[in-house]
Amino acid sequence: MGFNVIVGGYFSIKRVMESIPMDIWIKAEDAARFCEAVLLYFRDNGSRGDRQKARLIWLIEDMGMEGFRQAISDKYDEMFPKKKGGAAIPAQPEPWAVAAGTNTPTQPHKKRDILGVHSQKQEGLSWVGINVPAGRILPDEAMALADIADKYSQGEIRLTVEQNVIFPNVNNTKVSELLQEPLFNIGHYFIPKTDKDFPLSRGLVSCTGSQFCGVALIETKNRAIELSKRLEEELKVVVEVSSSNSVQ
Repeated sequence: MGFNVIVGGYFSIKRVMESIPMDIWIKAEDAARFCEAVLLYFRDNGSRGDRQKARLIWLIEDMGMEGFRQAISDKYDEMFPKKKGGAAIPAQPEPWAVAAGTNTPTQPHKKRDILGVHSQKQEGLSWVGINVPAGRILPDEAMALADIADKYSQGEIRLTVEQNVIFPNVNNTKVSELLQEPLFNIGHYFIPKTDKDFPLSRGLVSCTGSQFCGVALIETKNRAIELSKRLEEELKVVVEVSSSNSVQ
């Protein structure tokens, strides 16, 4: 098992772009090492003179993808000589890629709902997806999540791109007990029972806002949470869920 690598995504008031492929495939066991090599190379070579350009994509564009890819491969080999060549494996075909000359994916993408209780392929185990409102976790909540992970999922927590939380490997006999944890029953965090519950809140994403960001002009996250709750209470909302698991 492994991963194709994409890098350089950028989101700001001046520029927005998707991540771009590096044409590299990394073994799962080497993923953390590869990320360390990228981060250290960017630390040592990235722009620091302009806050708006302190992003990986600017370094990639200065060097060109071929030059950047070679530099990262060399950095990886230097840092992990026993894994030499591990960052030079070409990217593997992606099943959702569009076939040449058509608009049809080579394999159809099947949407999976990540929130709620789901059976795992391992017998007797489930994973439980928790909604984190607007992706904000406060210190006492982080401690509570860690305690819940220790109690139900062998200390393991997985974070999603929608800024939600998954507890994997929960024994089926303990699922009901997990659902009764106080953190999930105070009207803040929630665990949907179906993929139709909380259609706006479940995928709500907001920038940090003035509460914690020095360059923000207004408070955003608390307003976004309150607005989504009011809309869900007062309107019958029908939402089409995107293939990237987001409802925004």
